[in-house]
Amino acid sequence: MKTKFRYLLVLLIIFVSCDKQNDDHTSSRFHIDKDYYEIIQWRDQTINITSGSGDLQISTPNADKIQLSYEKGSTESGIKGKIDIKGIKRGEAQVQLIDRVTKESVQLNLKIVPPYIKLIADDSTDPVLDIGTYLFLINNEGHSFYIFSYNHSIAKYNIPPLYLGYYQFVKDKDNVILRLKNKDDSFHREFVLQTNSKDDMDKLLEFLDSEIGEEYNLGIPIQLRDVRQGYTINGGVGMGTNIPEHFL
Repeated sequence: MKTKFRYLLVLLIIFVSCDKQNDDHTSSRFHIDKDYYEIIQWRDQTINITSGSGDLQISTPNADKIQLSYEKGSTESGIKGKIDIKGIKRGEAQVQLIDRVTKESVQLNLKIVPPYIKLIADDSTDPVLDIGTYLFLINNEGHSFYIFSYNHSIAKYNIPPLYLGYYQFVKDKDNVILRLKNKDDSFHREFVLQTNSKDDMDKLLEFLDSEIGEEYNLGIPIQLRDVRQGYTINGGVGMGTNIPEHFL
């Protein structure tokens, strides 16, 4: 009877051990929650790895467009590793990740998008560009702009955008004018721009007139006055980091 009991006990221990090993294997499967990222040119994107062994082999066929670095994490933090990606050249790129222990692989799909600035209104009489809507000016060949409203209850921009079109900066004597116009001309604005200093204005025009470099940064107060309809906006412009994906 004792022999039979010991035999059953050994079987139980083996069963529990195998079951635990299966659970460990399942929990260590290598995967990523998000496989698509848009990275602003000259900006960094950090991706935390929370599954697999953390021992990753990383490669890309697009070394001309992105810079990669990887740092292995710690068990205590729950982060198995951290991938840092810097966008260098605009366009699409891929990153292949292979877990050396589990032998599983995933692919990251990236798009390096042009830099852009975002107008944030602190005070506005414009019925479209009021508090709660955001104007994005894109540093691309088409000089595109997007106007999004924001849903604070879910902390996301509403899609589709309210308006999209192209912008133009025009120097008229002592004034700098920002023109906004969508394709069917149902929305247009002609703002006279004012900044606190000539240096701020020069920096703003530099951003929008050329392809900026790695060290460029922008954050300035700004005032806008619509010359046709009299709307005024007081606020600031800065380097945007959160335009919705799949628009650029």
